[in-house]
Amino acid sequence: MKDIDEIEAAIRLSRCKGIGASMFKNLIDKYKKPSIALEEWKKNQIKYRNTAVSEKKNNTEQSIIKTLKGLINKEFQAFYYGQSSYPSQLNSLTEPPPIVYLSTTLRKMPLAAVVGSRNASLEQIELAKMYTLNLIKEGYGIVSGGAKGIDRVAHETAIKANAYTLAVLANGLDIIYPKEHKELFEIIKKKGALMTELMIGAQPQKGFFPTRNRLIAAMAEIVVVLPSTNSSGSLITAKWANKLGKKLVCA
Repeated sequence: MKDIDEIEAAIRLSRCKGIGASMFKNLIDKYKKPSIALEEWKKNQIKYRNTAVSEKKNNTEQSIIKTLKGLINKEFQAFYYGQSSYPSQLNSLTEPPPIVYLSTTLRKMPLAAVVGSRNASLEQIELAKMYTLNLIKEGYGIVSGGAKGIDRVAHETAIKANAYTLAVLANGLDIIYPKEHKELFEIIKKKGALMTELMIGAQPQKGFFPTRNRLIAAMAEIVVVLPSTNSSGSLITAKWANKLGKKLVCA
């Protein structure tokens, strides 16, 4: 695989204690290549010790090896911040994810997000279908979070309309969550793509979902939010859409 050495260096750099998204970005902006950034980090750890990032990060060697094996076998793709193939939409984030993993190459087209409650009412479901179909007619691919409820409706509506759809996950690409979406994700792989910033083997955790939602907002030009509770993750997506200057539609 092309650039596998640099991708490995990027993965290893991202897993170093003290390296968060901001520090990774700063190092790549300065040194350009992850291999050089990694060596400089190793040489100057004391210099960078006063970072706000937790020092408790595990350097999970087994996950790194499994991830690299999957990349070499072309089971999925990975791109690091600063790489030409890295999704350009994510550069709008002040702290873009160091690495993104994709089931397949992203199609170059405008995307619109449709998000909402996991426990959607029939009225909300019909609204989601309507907005999704209207966005598809306007030439947008559909991005959502692969969750139950409105996310699933958005993806399935796009699939039935033979449109492109992207699911941004809060777990590794080898993890099926929720379990009942296994078939859906297989279809999305064929009709679009799965995306995550988490390595192979990463199980979904509560804290991963809010960070996942920022990627949904960043990838989309328009964000449609269906009615949801005040604690809903879709409202986090809406806040990110506002922060990033995206067109926000609250249905």
